[in-house]
Amino acid sequence: MKAWLRTVCLASMLTSCTVQKPAEVNTLNEAKAVQTLSQEWLKAEIAKDIPKIMTYYAEDAMEMASNTPVIIGKEPIQKWYETWLRPDGVSMTFATEEVKVSASLDMAVERGTYHYIQNNAGGQVDDTGKYVTVWKKAKGEWKVAIDTATSDLPCQGGSGNAGSGAKPDSAAEAD
Repeated sequence: MKAWLRTVCLASMLTSCTVQKPAEVNTLNEAKAVQTLSQEWLKAEIAKDIPKIMTYYAEDAMEMASNTPVIIGKEPIQKWYETWLRPDGVSMTFATEEVKVSASLDMAVERGTYHYIQNNAGGQVDDTGKYVTVWKKAKGEWKVAIDTATSDLPCQGGSGNAGSGAKPDSAAEAD
């Protein structure tokens, strides 16, 4: 009787256990989702499709471009894109190097590099640098909360330190 009771108890304990996916699997899946969105965003930037670009931003997003005051909100960010990305001779590409997702699965940090070219009457600006984009989950969808970038070019008129992070004025808003 005792052996039978032990068997029943053990079987009950084993069947009541649930197998859950490790947190790493969930964060990896979310990181892949963010990277996919970033690749779609890149396609929209290459196409200069500003309405599509704006679909990736949260309502209260912040754009923190070099040599520019912080831009807060979708409408001001859209106006900034119109003056920065829309002109002829401007092209922008970026590449994600890493995405890390919080254990709570509601925040992600994307890190990568960018390449910005602007051809104008004064010549060509060719800028490369790095960026960080903070994504947040809003109503079940990943949206850009904060986007910022820094150039690898030295400051103009400064000491020439490559680590200064400032961009020339004409390439200031690359992301």
